[in-house]
Amino acid sequence: MMTTNNTHFPTLLAALSVLLMLPLTLMAQQRHIVMPRFLKPGDRIAIVSPCSQPEEKTVLEGCDILRQWGYEPVVASHALSYYHGFAGTTEERVSDLL
Repeated sequence: MMTTNNTHFPTLLAALSVLLMLPLTLMAQQRHIVMPRFLKPGDRIAIVSPCSQPEEKTVLEGCDILRQWGYEPVVASHALSYYHGFAGTTEERVSDLL
């Protein structure tokens, strides 16, 4: 006959209660996700370069395609800027995003 050691029962019970509460805790920490509406012809689309400087030709070709699809591309002020390999200084790139 197998004997059980009741001294571990409180620890086991505590661990089990933590495991059972974990999904509830994670669900409570989730934030509400806001889904944007679908794009429709005539909508404006911002073109930004938050990191490296893109080739101007690539940006212009992309804008042409967006226009063909019926959208209005708006190239940000510093999207084509250059600063040590980046598309402008940190402040300039941030200002394009705000």
